[in-house]
Amino acid sequence: MELRQVEHFVAVAQELNFSRAAERLHLGQSAVSSSIRALERDLNTVLFIRDSRTVQLTHAGQVFLPVARRLLATAREALDNVSAVSGLLTGTIRIGIIQTLERIDIPGALADLRKRHPGLSVHLRDEQPHTMLTDVARGRLDLAVVPAIGDEPPGVQLQPLHREDFVLITSTTHRLADRVTVDLDELTDEVWVEFLKGSTLRQVNDEVLGTSRTVVADLGQMALLVSLVQADVGIAIVPRCVAENAGMPTIGIRQAFPPREILLAYPAGPISASTSAVIDAFLSAKRRRGTRTRTPMNPDPGNPGPDT
Repeated sequence: MELRQVEHFVAVAQELNFSRAAERLHLGQSAVSSSIRALERDLNTVLFIRDSRTVQLTHAGQVFLPVARRLLATAREALDNVSAVSGLLTGTIRIGIIQTLERIDIPGALADLRKRHPGLSVHLRDEQPHTMLTDVARGRLDLAVVPAIGDEPPGVQLQPLHREDFVLITSTTHRLADRVTVDLDELTDEVWVEFLKGSTLRQVNDEVLGTSRTVVADLGQMALLVSLVQADVGIAIVPRCVAENAGMPTIGIRQAFPPREILLAYPAGPISASTSAVIDAFLSAKRRRGTRTRTPMNPDPGNPGPDT
């Protein structure tokens, strides 16, 4: 039994699809299938039930999966410990992030990390928080920066990173633009520019504002949302950091609107030296960001992203 075979088994077990597992491993499907067959011969058992449309773990596969994960974790820990002797980390760490992190200097953190550990590669991915948390639990991501969603899956550790309130933003010509605070019942007849249905921000708005409001835009780009509000297409509720960074009229909400909590999520149990180094870098970046001067948000929508 070889370690690479164990890695291939875990990938297929997580994806329950040989094609997706092969794509994730950057291998051909035939190579992954051959590796699994060789592992089954070495273990003298069948690990997967395969047919033309589905892949399922056998009972033996279910028993072997947690063992396989421990084997990979132990191998990675050994590599980290050996690397730590020289003070340099190697390998690839996979990080999930969200769009609106103005209070945390992510680019600066990653640049500093690269200087300290040039052998450590970082792969970033922007995805829905639920998806990222599931991927952390299943080992597809090593770390994620996500908003608190209240139903985090088992197998994930959470560490607070940042907390702030939500505010109302409007155009400079809107009737509420000069207000310091506003009551929710004053917004009944307003037109809203919103984030995508299913996003964390949209769920918060639906819970507090109800679902009968008039929504004229469902967006996946925070910069585009801000630009539409600036053009007086509608109003929006966003994290305070977004409003301040864009230099827009920022109006407090008097009713109890839940604060926004940003968390670091990583696998439960002992974490790798690489993950620990990224966590330290992000925490340091938050402290640095608090001392820097804000710059206006670029209204160019740029690349799309699914959540805040």
